[in-house]
Amino acid sequence: MQSRTIRSTNNSDYDRIFKENIDVMLPSIAGNMLNMDILKEEGLPTDIQHTKERKPDFLKRVWNREGKASILHIECQTRPDPKMRFRMAEYYIMLLRKYEIPVKQYVLFLGKQEHQMETDIKMGNFEFNYSIKSFIDIDYNYLLNNSSAESKVFSILCNFNGDSLDVVVGRIIQGLREVTTGITYNKYLNQLGILSQLRKNNNLFEIIMNYEPRFTKEYNPFYQGGKAEGLVEGRAEGLVEGRVEGLVEGRVEGLVEGRVEGMIKGAKETSRKIALRLKEAGIPFEQIAKATELSPSVIKRLKNTDQ
Repeated sequence: MQSRTIRSTNNSDYDRIFKENIDVMLPSIAGNMLNMDILKEEGLPTDIQHTKERKPDFLKRVWNREGKASILHIECQTRPDPKMRFRMAEYYIMLLRKYEIPVKQYVLFLGKQEHQMETDIKMGNFEFNYSIKSFIDIDYNYLLNNSSAESKVFSILCNFNGDSLDVVVGRIIQGLREVTTGITYNKYLNQLGILSQLRKNNNLFEIIMNYEPRFTKEYNPFYQGGKAEGLVEGRAEGLVEGRVEGLVEGRVEGLVEGRVEGMIKGAKETSRKIALRLKEAGIPFEQIAKATELSPSVIKRLKNTDQ
């Protein structure tokens, strides 16, 4: 069998997936990972500005069962950051100044290795601390048995507790099939492939492909047979924070922060074929319309006649 490798993924890819899924996952992880009993929650703007602007990964005002409110701040981290405690302290002061209620802070570590990040500061009269929780410390069954696709996808980062890779992947994919279909299923399948890279095991990616024949270079832009290949004319340069960075000469150059930045030049496939590929990858119709000049209603009706 031909050797396959996986494209090195930008940290913002994982960050984007975390931000897309954390809202739905919060009830699953609040009690088990954060030791919080949340009765009610309220979304807050994630732009914090005083002398400088900071944008937390996740920010909400929450209430416990006693009716006491606090600010819940969560950051997603895939690699150890030796300056993380100072970053969190900066967020803490800005949030406390703005809302004037208790601030609870957590870093959710997605990596497989030990993070070894310090969680407190004690300098002179200043003392500060926050908490780090690692997915690898959680039994994967806890998230897998949750009804949401978001939680099932993130179970790939948890502790397998002796179960084989083949068993775990099979259960996750079966779980996704039970709660999603069509484009939505493809979206979470792609996320599963991306997150699997954090376990640093090429066999894991290969097993996903064995369970799901559609999980190939066509459906997952991070798969490569020696080099990055993908969505249009067999190539994609990558998914980064949710926007298409360009369709140039029939290739998707990347998805970056939610909007199409490129333009189609010399595409060897028709606009409808390009739109269909993007639709199957889970890209919003509005973004596809900008890239292909097709109306959202036309894009909605597109179907793959080869299936």
